[in-house]
Amino acid sequence: MGRGWPVKRTALQRTTPLKRGTSQLTRRTKLRPMSAKREAERLIRKAVRVRVLARDKGRCQLRVVGVCTSHAVDVHEVRPRGRGGDYLDPDNCVAACRACHDHVHNNPAESLAAGRLASGHVGAGGEYDLDGWITAYSITEAWPDWAPRPAEVQS
Repeated sequence: MGRGWPVKRTALQRTTPLKRGTSQLTRRTKLRPMSAKREAERLIRKAVRVRVLARDKGRCQLRVVGVCTSHAVDVHEVRPRGRGGDYLDPDNCVAACRACHDHVHNNPAESLAAGRLASGHVGAGGEYDLDGWITAYSITEAWPDWAPRPAEVQS
């Protein structure tokens, strides 16, 4: 095995016996289903969703011909998070019906051409085109004034 001496192969044995009669493990502290930061993001996202659906009057804004049902149930991010978009920014979101939302994500090339998806990448406070040139500069506030604040995050 490399060094030349044999590896000891014996069965593992417990040094302390298991307690009998306990079928479940017990926790000393309560499990938290979600971190405070994630809970705060969830509340903001919920408020963004309500605000966008109200702003767009519950009507689909994507309007894919031959697909649209016009009744918005989803909120679509024009610039996805993977391309530097902010899903907590109402200006980056539009109301969408389920059929149009599925169509946009299943046909990204067509959606890019139609302007239903943004192609550039946002990073370090600036917006970049596909060649990497900065095209706009914007700073977004970490916590919007209109969004509810959970008790753990209030300042």
